[in-house]
Amino acid sequence: MKESELKNNSLRNKIKLFYKKNSLLIDAVSFTLLGSLVVYTSIKCDEYSIENDQLKIELELEKATHNLDNSEKNERISELTELIELKDKAHLELASEALRLGSSRGGADLNDYKNFKNNN
Repeated sequence: MKESELKNNSLRNKIKLFYKKNSLLIDAVSFTLLGSLVVYTSIKCDEYSIENDQLKIELELEKATHNLDNSEKNERISELTELIELKDKAHLELASEALRLGSSRGGADLNDYKNFKNNN
């Protein structure tokens, strides 16, 4: 055998002998570390689970708020649509009356409105 193999063999034998003498202590420390790792992982998983639940609740609140915002916006859009229809009706009546009284501007407005309705 080479000298390096003898050293490795010797070191290997020393490690085996150390383990045989201290196997109970080494096993106890190993199991303690493993148990601690399991407990730590379990605690972290619980923390992440709680944090995940909190984020889900926040997301649901944001969705609810967003839905309220959308319903408020939809109500406002409906109100504005009704107001636009009232304005158009009043404007058409005014343009019609102006045309009857001889105003060319009333005729132009009626023509513009007619073109707008045909194109949209």
